[in-house]
Amino acid sequence: MKKNMFAAALMCGFSLSAHAGFFDSSEPKAEPEVAPFQCGRDDAVSAMVNLIKDETNSRIAIVYNNDKFVSKVDSYIERVNKTPIVATNVSTDSTFGKDLNCVATISIGLPAEFMELSTKAPETFKNYIRLNGGGYKDGSLFWKDVTYRVRLSDNQKEVSAKGNFKDQTESMVRVLEMINNKDAIIKNNSPERLQKARQDYEIADKKLNEIWKSIPASFRESMKEAQIEWVREKTDNCGTIHAANSEDYSIAERSDIFICQEQYTKERIKFLKGDKK
Repeated sequence: MKKNMFAAALMCGFSLSAHAGFFDSSEPKAEPEVAPFQCGRDDAVSAMVNLIKDETNSRIAIVYNNDKFVSKVDSYIERVNKTPIVATNVSTDSTFGKDLNCVATISIGLPAEFMELSTKAPETFKNYIRLNGGGYKDGSLFWKDVTYRVRLSDNQKEVSAKGNFKDQTESMVRVLEMINNKDAIIKNNSPERLQKARQDYEIADKKLNEIWKSIPASFRESMKEAQIEWVREKTDNCGTIHAANSEDYSIAERSDIFICQEQYTKERIKFLKGDKK
């Protein structure tokens, strides 16, 4: 009987020891599994996004390196750093030494201040979209099949990226420039400005024709070649009235043509009247 009790106690001891070992927190924990290094891994994507922002900020420091804008550089850089940049359809195309060759669609969100131009200066907004080198959808610019490289450091901790992101950086800098000039852009693209510019030109043109007709025919004949040369110079520097009346051009462009034509016309009126002031 005593032997049986001893055996039972011994077995219980072994059992408790086994369970104690099973729940012992002092045992080393398994390292979390790390995904293989590929272009689509989070740290690889982050390295590419950070490179785009760093290059944009470097460009800003160069463009706005003057007394007029130096106070705004920090706010511009802060805006860039907060800009959402997303990579989708990321794939690893191949390897090049220690580098991975990557392909992705890159999207950059446009700030609300800039999106205001889409309704208040639509021609300027559309022209910007056309020049950015990519596409536009739902408040974001995007570029398909962008190629770049990423590399994982030997210590497996840092990731670097390199590539040509000129389209992306210039588009972001241009957005900041347009936001900075937003009020002027909206004003220059207002239908009221176009209407006034057209009316002012038509008044000046009518007056010029009246003065021209008042000049004796013999004098007009002697001035004919000079008048033709003046018309050619005015058109070369300002654009044609046909273009100013065409909806193929933005309101701002059309207004500028009328304004330039009016200025040339007023100068010609002064000349024909003999006004030396």
